[in-house]
Amino acid sequence: MLNRENLKEWPLVVFTISLQYSCGLALAATMVDFRAPSAEVELLRPIGIAIFPIVAVGTFFSLCHLGQPLSAWKSVLNLVHSRLSLEILMTILFALSALADSAFWLTGRTEFRLAVGIATFILGLAAVASSAAIYMVPSRPFWNSGWLPTSFLATTILLGGAFASTLFASTGNSTMLRPLLALTIAGGVLSFFSICWMLIRFSRLSRDKFAAISVPIAWRARSLGSWFLFGLYVLFAGIVPIALIITLWPIGNAPSDASAVRFALPGFVAILLGVTAGRTLMYSIGTTLSRF
Repeated sequence: MLNRENLKEWPLVVFTISLQYSCGLALAATMVDFRAPSAEVELLRPIGIAIFPIVAVGTFFSLCHLGQPLSAWKSVLNLVHSRLSLEILMTILFALSALADSAFWLTGRTEFRLAVGIATFILGLAAVASSAAIYMVPSRPFWNSGWLPTSFLATTILLGGAFASTLFASTGNSTMLRPLLALTIAGGVLSFFSICWMLIRFSRLSRDKFAAISVPIAWRARSLGSWFLFGLYVLFAGIVPIALIITLWPIGNAPSDASAVRFALPGFVAILLGVTAGRTLMYSIGTTLSRF
């Protein structure tokens, strides 16, 4: 199932994850800017500054998927009838707002920064939603289901919360660590829910009367590569967030624990790897099981 034809979608894997990651960082930055003491807000500067570069890199990679990248601007001319045009417009608006937001964090300007952060997150959420809408078409029944936008939203919340939690864990006794871990919990629960929903969708499309038991076997029979990606997805995007939360939660009211902090960064990297595996699997299965 994983072949060269499927792997041509890798620019979209990078783009969608970058878009959601950047939106998640905007959410985390806005939360901290709203609730945290000024001393802790300064710790968040790397997150705020990173919002625009991440979405910019993702947008650049999305152009690699186009046959004529220089003509991409024409896509916004068909907003009424094209979901792709809407996605491009929302991504541009989000990127512009992210640029302003990152500039506020970079320069240390606080006036109106919270308002810009809220606007950036809202536009980012709209961009993520419009991105998910592109795939929900009858010709792609595996994608045309609620699990896909749920997965996109889960990635947004999970990556934003996990990265911010990792950063704050190094400070110890942060008033914002547990709220950010709660954000990570929400993303992890949504991620696990979307995985289960995806399996149910795959089962129904496979028309397997023993689907609940035999889906993993059927998946392995179709492709060992897909089975491997699914394992990474469940382990790193579904289980590692739980381990990260259990490890870091005690730091919320105690001095920083060196062993917990050492686990934080590898834990986040594992989550990012799991999300990437899941997104690669989405494109692989969706382009192969296009019609039933």
